[in-house]
Amino acid sequence: MRNKGNKTVTHQTINGPVEITRKVYWSSQRGMVAPADFWLGITENRYSPGLREMVCRLSLNEAFVPASKNLKRLVQVTLSSSAVRNIVERQGRCVLAQQRSGDFAIGFTAEDCTDKTMITGVDGVMVPHVTQEQKKSVAKQKRSNAKASLVAARLSVAGLKRVQMARIKNLR
Repeated sequence: MRNKGNKTVTHQTINGPVEITRKVYWSSQRGMVAPADFWLGITENRYSPGLREMVCRLSLNEAFVPASKNLKRLVQVTLSSSAVRNIVERQGRCVLAQQRSGDFAIGFTAEDCTDKTMITGVDGVMVPHVTQEQKKSVAKQKRSNAKASLVAARLSVAGLKRVQMARIKNLR
């Protein structure tokens, strides 16, 4: 690899923009390589790992526009809502790729969560993951409630008929 000299690049971090001057190398097989970028975790991103984490955490419970505004308010880093969306989506794709390759495994199950319910957030939309046992319990409860409602309705109709019959007798 041939030394192509020092190159300066700006990366956005949780503490604001950081300008880094590092040695860059070039080869016909790999193209341009900056070893310092690997050490800093910024090879494929112009955003630091800490900033990417903060953006993803802020986007868990709110839409991208409020997350962008809160990022500016909390850490004085200005990113557009579309930049926030791009960061979150890219991080999500990275996690999915790691899960599919087996490099990243979730260390808990729904049984480890409160009431065996795990809620995940994507784009501010909360989606509960319900176990099969919980689904059966809810279905059984609905059937029981439906039967009780049917019995109550029948009793109510029978009661109305009795009241109507009593009124008819009183009219005669």
